[in-house]
Amino acid sequence: MITKYWILFVKLKKLRIINFRNFDNCEIELSNKNLIFGMNDVGKSNLIHALRLLFDNRVRNYSIYDTDFHQLDASKEIEISCYIDISIKNDYSEILIAKAENAIVSESELVQVKLIIYLSDDNQFITQLYWGSENEELLLIPQHGSNRTVLDDIFYCTFIPAQNNTSSTFKDFKSELLNNHTPNDEDRAIEGRIRDFNKSLNSSISELSTVANMESSLNAQLELFDDNYQIKIRPNHMFGELHSNLNIFMFDKCLDDEEPKLYPTAGDGRIRKVMYAIISYLLREGKNANGRIPILLIEEPENHLFIASQIELSKTIFSESFNPFLFLVTHSPQLFFKISDQANLIRLYKKDFQIKVKSEIANVGGKYNHLKNILMENLAQCLFVNRVLLVEGPSEKLLFEWVLDTLEIDRKDIVIQSINGVYFDKYLQVLVGLGIKVLMKTDNDVAKSRTKKGEAQKYTALGFNRCVDLYNIINPSSSKIKISSQATGYDELRNFVLTNHQSDILDFANLGIYLSDLDLENDLWDCLQIDDKKEFVENLYESKWINMWELLESLTLVEAQKIYEHEKFQCLKALTNE
Repeated sequence: MITKYWILFVKLKKLRIINFRNFDNCEIELSNKNLIFGMNDVGKSNLIHALRLLFDNRVRNYSIYDTDFHQLDASKEIEISCYIDISIKNDYSEILIAKAENAIVSESELVQVKLIIYLSDDNQFITQLYWGSENEELLLIPQHGSNRTVLDDIFYCTFIPAQNNTSSTFKDFKSELLNNHTPNDEDRAIEGRIRDFNKSLNSSISELSTVANMESSLNAQLELFDDNYQIKIRPNHMFGELHSNLNIFMFDKCLDDEEPKLYPTAGDGRIRKVMYAIISYLLREGKNANGRIPILLIEEPENHLFIASQIELSKTIFSESFNPFLFLVTHSPQLFFKISDQANLIRLYKKDFQIKVKSEIANVGGKYNHLKNILMENLAQCLFVNRVLLVEGPSEKLLFEWVLDTLEIDRKDIVIQSINGVYFDKYLQVLVGLGIKVLMKTDNDVAKSRTKKGEAQKYTALGFNRCVDLYNIINPSSSKIKISSQATGYDELRNFVLTNHQSDILDFANLGIYLSDLDLENDLWDCLQIDDKKEFVENLYESKWINMWELLESLTLVEAQKIYEHEKFQCLKALTNE
């Protein structure tokens, strides 16, 4: 039996698109919740349309055109395949297995559902659906009526377009809501009383003198043409389908009125919120899906939603209780703020005049929810550009952005992101997996190690070892070894790193990992050599962000160019020179 609140143990694993629109041949790793993003004109809507062709018979039966083929090449088939993990047995995997019958090999973990579109010998575009176990011969999915297949009895695909169709789409979902109801015994008793009232109402209307006068006058006129007939005027007021004439109103619940003032649902922002509430209700209650597996496709929900509402929407659709398969196209960083760890990020971008697709599970972790939220918010700012410089804190960010702005270097495709000294590796794993160029600038920190009582204090080369971790993520095939604890002081250990690991530090820089000799403040004095070094550095240590801002107000274009060219700030040139 299908439970009221669905938990999907069926898992989406990957999507393959071949020769469809701007996709030549791509394979995308999937999760059950997927965010699709990228610049304009990279194929985000085409990716959604590919999913609709596969899972929505209402779209699959539309006309196919030669423009649907990559570079208009209809000599090759369009192929759209989704791979579904059914290894964990539950209601939905059992439905899929039962419906597919002999198409699925016993003990199979991955089921492939494939749509083929090709040009026939008589110049007609033919669509065919297949399914079966991965790496096995696929079987044609049986038809189920003229325009449906058995696949349409398994999946229910819902598409919410961008804002240009909000009003008409809202009407469709409202109609679907009002037509999905199952009366209980009490409802049937109420409906009976309404029918009796309806009959009494019509009887009372027929007693009106105006009705009797109209009837008498018409009969007198009818006799002039045909005296074989007479007419009767009887009311026929019908309530009909009791739910069809319902409307959705809103009221301000903050106003403590005994009889709240109702007003129509209007405005794109309000309509969109109510529409999401309707969809959530329909999918959770299983009404419109009728026990089928729900797939929800949303395009740019941020349109006409205030930033706070976008964050709330992110919290809603990535909550554990919201369980359809989800594909969400967005340009909004705010929709990433509350995503779950297992949400999949799908980035589309152009490289060498071709569309590239990379996906990565956004597993940023974080022991506490608040820390995870900070990590996600910072990560979200980096997803919509091609190049990112990760820095320790706000002082670095402020300095580097000032340099680029002063030198009038375009920053529209660049983000400099302060990560507050934590989790370089978390950001790096996700961003590199999405095909984003990542650079990092970190301090040559030294930390005290735990020692037993009576032992000499030991120190760890924290900054260097952080670079080793980052290097090994980017280049695991030639991994480096960390420096173990050294029985030396802070300065001695830093000097040991700089003296004995020059080749390692150069290797780090070649991969975009830049290690300071000490820290930002000392690097900046070495570059500018303003006033006394101790006074300069200690001033920047104190009230870092404020004192950095005051320093920048005193600098000129000459100093900006000096910083940009200096060897200790190579990260800036690497960031701006593709």
